[in-house]
Amino acid sequence: TGSTTSLDDTSSDTSSLFLDLAGEWEVQLQVWNEIGLGSAPVKYNVDAIPEDRIHIELIWDTQNSDLDLHLAETPSVEFFDMPGDCSYCNPTPSWGASGSSDDPRLDLDDIMGFGPENINIDEPYSGEYPIRVHYFEDHGAGSTTATVKVYIDGELSEQLSNVIGRDEVWDVGNVLWPSGLVAEENTSNYTAPARSCF
Repeated sequence: TGSTTSLDDTSSDTSSLFLDLAGEWEVQLQVWNEIGLGSAPVKYNVDAIPEDRIHIELIWDTQNSDLDLHLAETPSVEFFDMPGDCSYCNPTPSWGASGSSDDPRLDLDDIMGFGPENINIDEPYSGEYPIRVHYFEDHGAGSTTATVKVYIDGELSEQLSNVIGRDEVWDVGNVLWPSGLVAEENTSNYTAPARSCF
């Protein structure tokens, strides 16, 4: 649910499928011969398990709308602060110790609706990482329901949803590390304190 991917090719002997969301996938194959006789469908299940210690996904339910996933280095980091706020304008900030294993990465950034967007950290350092969602542009689509899933060590730890309007920010919650717990925020949406990083 929430995926926008499809098979690369449905007419040749081979094809590939980019798994844009974590979770259980079912792929079905059915073939037809030159006179239109179809085979019985064959199904194959695949578990897409994130390899990162922290994997955060965002999806939403309106097309032609742009929501942005943000992950902050600490609760004191302001919206669009660099390098503390990982987002589309700061997709690979340098956090913590030298090297990149404790740095977050925005791996997917969707601007045309539904998502997904995801941010990952291979080996997080101890801390509290706030998750935020910003409804950047709606192109007339109106409010949308955003859903954030947090995976810890490949397992779904938390799934939260919220209705959000254009230019609003949803403070989703904080990932606490090394416990791996997700502390949900119980605050109302608010107008974004900044529109962009530019």
